[in-house]
Amino acid sequence: MANNSGANRGAIIAAFMLSAAGLAGVATYVMQTPQAQRVPDDMRRTEESRTNTQPDTPEVARMQKVRFVKMNGEKLELSDPVEIPASKGPALYSTNETIKALGLNDIRCLGIDIDHGVAELNMNPAVESGFGSMAEAEFINALAMNLGQFKNIDSFRITVEGTTIESLGHFEIENPTKVIRASETVSEPALPKTTSP
Repeated sequence: MANNSGANRGAIIAAFMLSAAGLAGVATYVMQTPQAQRVPDDMRRTEESRTNTQPDTPEVARMQKVRFVKMNGEKLELSDPVEIPASKGPALYSTNETIKALGLNDIRCLGIDIDHGVAELNMNPAVESGFGSMAEAEFINALAMNLGQFKNIDSFRITVEGTTIESLGHFEIENPTKVIRASETVSEPALPKTTSP
């Protein structure tokens, strides 16, 4: 039995040596023969047959048109459409542009969650800093007009750090507050119910 094991080992070593010599011979041929270094055209893969996992050009971002509310004299109106990447969050973008257009530079909408048509606007605490009564009514109406352009939003509420805001100082805010669609007109700011002093 010991002789069979030694013969097998010798055969394996001989096969290995023969394979190594053959590989060395092929490598020498390729290195010394220029035409052997070139892959023939009929053996090359074409561009179409290569699998490319990375696109050659960046994917074009999907764009969406949105509007924001601005003041025209003393009247609120929707701006001309602005094209933005949909990844920016059109409702959030237009809400913050509306806030900026009203001159409320400290207030920001940090995020919008929409559940069954109700948008929850998560605002920074500056929204609670106080408004004049007309500015407060304009702010609520501007938000209602702005959000009215989105078919999946029917009403909204304002929150700060998870707490629903019921008043910004002068008026009780309906929770949720209905949006104003573009077909509806706002002749004068709708004043919510006053809060008791």
